[in-house]
Amino acid sequence: MKLKLWEELIQYAEEQLDKYSANLVPEHRAQHPFHQADYVWATIVLPNFKGVLHHLIDGLEDLQHGFLPILRRMSSINNAAIAQGRDYPYDWREKVEKGAVEKYEAKEKIVLMRATNIYIASDYYTAQWDYKDLLEDEYVVGIDFPEHLPKYQFNTNIMVKTGESIMVTGIYRSIEPYSACNFMIKEEKMSAKHPEDWKLAPKVLSFETNPDLFTTPDTIENPIRVETTWILVEKVVEDGGSSSVFNEERISQKGGEK
Repeated sequence: MKLKLWEELIQYAEEQLDKYSANLVPEHRAQHPFHQADYVWATIVLPNFKGVLHHLIDGLEDLQHGFLPILRRMSSINNAAIAQGRDYPYDWREKVEKGAVEKYEAKEKIVLMRATNIYIASDYYTAQWDYKDLLEDEYVVGIDFPEHLPKYQFNTNIMVKTGESIMVTGIYRSIEPYSACNFMIKEEKMSAKHPEDWKLAPKVLSFETNPDLFTTPDTIENPIRVETTWILVEKVVEDGGSSSVFNEERISQKGGEK
């Protein structure tokens, strides 16, 4: 998880707030507290942002031990940003530095996109991420790609249909031609009534025709959810064999997996 980007956004906000607070106008305290950025950001917004950061850092140990559902905590970044945008404006930054609002929004956009994709990848709502968004230049900031990208192949021995139990954690590709991949986790259903009541494979969101052909408004097609068969995608190892994306023994330490 790219927590560093969230931490850097907090640090940038703190630096801007320090500059703003050092040059308050005489009538500043006469304003409604809503507009007193030095008060609401220092006592409410930033402490909330830092609380989210610490909450995510606390989850790293669980993630390192293979407890993948902890990825869902990334939604807390979006929730914190939504609450701030709803309750406390950040236009005060323009009084500190011209263009600061636009700069903050650009930083925040990258953080929220990353957090959203990680959260969606956890498959809580059986949603899919748009892989094309992940490859746009503005969203690859801070990502160090390896010199040689690994090769992947389908493991047709591990396939699961919509409505069947997910028995192997990993990245799956639908047999539908115009659809994205989905990261599915073997885990018990929420509110499972008995052990090994595993989560079921979802439908896939797909297009009937190639989305790249949608060049004008009248050619745009809305995707639909359809039942499908999912095929596990595995990384090809150097000796010619294959390796599951996630080690089953490692991820079975938590979350009810056996």
